Amino acid sequence: MGKATGRPLLATKLFIPPLRSNLVMRPRLLHQLNESIDQRLIFVTASAGFGKTTLVSTWLAQQPKKAAWVSLDNHDNDPILFLSYIVAAMQQLETGACGTIVPLLQSSEPPIPQILLTYLINDLACLREPCILVLDDYHIIESVEIHELIDFLVDRIPNTLQIVITSRIMPAFSVSRLRARNQLLEINAFDLRFNFEESRQFLNELMQLHLSESDVSALEKKTEGWVTGLQLAALGLKEQQIGSDFIQKLTGEDRFISDYLIDEVLTQQSADVREFLVKTAVLKRLTAPLCNALLDINNAQSILLNLENNNLFLIPLDNHREWYRYHHLFGELLLSRLEFESPEQIANLNQKASDWHNKNGFTLEAIEYTLEAQDFEKAISLIEKVG
Repeated sequence: MGKATGRPLLATKLFIPPLRSNLVMRPRLLHQLNESIDQRLIFVTASAGFGKTTLVSTWLAQQPKKAAWVSLDNHDNDPILFLSYIVAAMQQLETGACGTIVPLLQSSEPPIPQILLTYLINDLACLREPCILVLDDYHIIESVEIHELIDFLVDRIPNTLQIVITSRIMPAFSVSRLRARNQLLEINAFDLRFNFEESRQFLNELMQLHLSESDVSALEKKTEGWVTGLQLAALGLKEQQIGSDFIQKLTGEDRFISDYLIDEVLTQQSADVREFLVKTAVLKRLTAPLCNALLDINNAQSILLNLENNNLFLIPLDNHREWYRYHHLFGELLLSRLEFESPEQIANLNQKASDWHNKNGFTLEAIEYTLEAQDFEKAISLIEKVG
């Protein structure tokens, strides 16, 4: 790629990831993408390992439109570099593209990013053929200035361009206007989950495990369609060379799964969020008042909303975003971390959970938590209360 925009750029960041040979086709999702002709922005968001990048690259391979790709990393939080990569990606599609903005980016004193973006939009409007721009791993971008640039861009995308963004978290820019105009396609973790047939195809045809339908169904339920969970479970099955017993015992403590979740999820969180995740692992269901009481805090609602927006394996149980639960494997991993790091706190946390449930009229749940705390005298008292 050289210095097409005034500073060295990594050519490999502009390559569309090649398709793997062991690929499960996702016709239902590809159909959604194919029907997105009128959408200016496609936003694919889910936790690590849900197949966001694979889905988009698979779709592009079937597209008649040309596509430009930028794989984002931490260095791209510089607005000038961010715009430079977009320009470089577009230049790969069309010789002489973005001719107005290039000399400005190469200048020793380029204009402010907002002015550069205006030139870029004008250049994009002059493209000879419609094309697609993919910004992969956008969750890495933390720059408020870049979020503002993207907000401006997606609201003024010329008809020559469709933008696809993949991210682990919800966008930090507004998409409400596009949503209201029906110019936004959103694909989330729920959409990306493997169903039974996709799980069967992956496990038996691609991984060649020859599992029974009941074993496939059990794995699909345990992983909740999380494709990386299925893949890691398949590796465990191949290593163990046993079937149903391994599947029935599969938890978030499995070393393949736990290593992945620790590296890709837990270690990426702040100390406060990590403490919240680990200590609330004792809960079967989470709601803000319960979490506040459990941890002696008053900001659980904002934490839960952030966890949901950041796709941290938190599943809403109602339409009001009042009750949640953790993805089964993630919750099991969190509980195992609590048992390893702070086993002395588990009984107290369960007692607090019991007290909250009892106070709020959930007596049966209160009994369960009291039994978890091994406070049998209190459990008997609660059972007598129920009658």
